[in-house]
Amino acid sequence: MSNYGYARHFKFLKQSKVLLPDARVSNKFEEIAAKHYEMIKQNIFQNQQLTQLRDWLLPMLMNGQVSIK
Repeated sequence: MSNYGYARHFKFLKQSKVLLPDARVSNKFEEIAAKHYEMIKQNIFQNQQLTQLRDWLLPMLMNGQVSIK
C-alpha cells in the first residue's frame, strides 16, 4: 500500500478540466449550505450533551437510585 496519499493521483488531476461556478452561483450555494452546516453542528453538540446525560443517568437507573414515574 502506498503512503503517498493523494499525490499518486495528482497526475490525473493535472490532466483533468475542472469547472468552477461563477461568483453568484458560488455565493448562493454558500448561503444555502451554511444554514445546513450550522444545523449539523448544533445536532452534533446536542448529541454530545445527550450522550453525557445518558451516561450519567443510566447507571443510577440500573441500580435503583432513581426511578421513572
